[in-house]
This record gives sequence, structure tokens and C-alpha cells, in this order.
Amino acid sequence: MAKAAELTKGITDNTAKLQALYGFVSTQYRYIGIAFGIGRYQPHAADDVLTNSSGDCKDKRTLLASLLQASGFTLCPALINSSWKIDPDIPSPAQFDHVIGYLPGKEPVWLDSTVEVAPAGCFVPRLRSKQALVTVGEKIQLVSTPEDSPAPSIETFKISGKLSDDGTFEAKVEDTCTSSVSFGLSGLKKSALATA
Repeated sequence: MAKAAELTKGITDNTAKLQALYGFVSTQYRYIGIAFGIGRYQPHAADDVLTNSSGDCKDKRTLLASLLQASGFTLCPALINSSWKIDPDIPSPAQFDHVIGYLPGKEPVWLDSTVEVAPAGCFVPRLRSKQALVTVGEKIQLVSTPEDSPAPSIETFKISGKLSDDGTFEAKVEDTCTSSVSFGLSGLKKSALATA
């Protein structure tokens, strides 16, 4: 896929390549969920997603997998349920409502490009510590997602102000967030800017 070469031109570090490709799919392609008929289970072709600039979780994972494959990575599909715990004794696609990516290895990396505001390797708390059905080559297995975010969640809130003689309070507020705390705030900011 020529787009992968364009996005990683001059980048030699594999982690930086992964971040560049993930960032492109995550932030430049709108998530639009289509959950009826065959569209509930079958993704569109990567070239179609690239052209349309949007897609659901399956489409975005398919595009990311194609870009990563062109750069030497193998992103495996991982079916997961974002709402409840699955029952491993009941083999049914109806147990899953989301698909994310799984990069196998000594330290596997989970990628959910639908969040649109999270760096590679981080995903929303509702997907943590869940079983996902992962396909690695011919092997299909249930794998647990990490319990914690790869980076600590930190929020710093500072307010400094002055109360005038007439009772008016003027203040400066600084709210700094990192990791999963920032997902919601970044999403709100992105939404606000899109509607402004």
C-alpha cells in the first residue's frame, strides 16, 4: 500500500512507524458504525476505507492492518465485547460488539483506532481486563487485554484567582491530563471544535 510508504517516509524506528500509521487511521478517519446486515460482520476493503475517509471499527482495523502489513507488521483481529464479559463456553459472534487490533510479540500491543484521541497502545477503560478472541495465523484463542493503561493516569488541576472589592472573582484554570483521563476531555474538545 503506497500510503504506508508515504506516511513512514524517512522513519526508521519501528515504534515511530507504528505511531505514525496508527495516528493517521485513528485521527484522520471518522468512526461511523454500521451494525445491520452483513455490515455488522464484514469490513470494507482497505482501499475503500482509504478513499471514503470513514468506517466502523472493522473498517478502521482493516485499513490499519493493511498499512502496517505494508510496513512489515502483522496486526491480528481481536473481537471483544465493550459492555459485558463474554461466556467462553458459548461460541457465537453475537457475544462481540467491537474489533480491535493485536500485535503479537514478547510485549504485545493492543490497538483501538476508533477512539480517535488516544495514542497507540492505549484504549478506553471499558476494554481493559477483558477477554478478546484473537486470531494469530491459524491459531484462535482468548487473550485478556491489559488491566492498566501503558501510561499512568495523572490529572493536575490548578486554579489561581483574585477576588475584587466588588465581589468579582477572576481566575486562571489549568487542567492537565494524561492517559485515559485525557481521552474524554480530548474527545469533548474535538467535538466542540468540530461544531464551532
